[in-house]
Amino acid sequence: MYELRVTQSAIQDITEILIYTLLEFGENQSKKYENQIDEHIRSIGINPFIGHSRIDIPKECLALPFGGHVLVYKIENSTIFILRVLNQRMDFLNLF
Repeated sequence: MYELRVTQSAIQDITEILIYTLLEFGENQSKKYENQIDEHIRSIGINPFIGHSRIDIPKECLALPFGGHVLVYKIENSTIFILRVLNQRMDFLNLF
């Protein structure tokens, strides 16, 4: 069983995403998206290799796309670190 840890950067990303969603689309949509983010993080905990490598993130990381965002994470021993939750249109190379 893997332990999941969400980094401070990922928490900040999620907070910004949810604030934007709240302001643009309302409370119901913000709650729905928060649930989707939580589901995807849990799915990584259940199946850590569900993600894939990308040339624009460090090679020790994996990425799991959902909606318009990408969860970026790495596995170290029995711990999964959720590193970032990024908009798929962002330039990932400059963020790591």
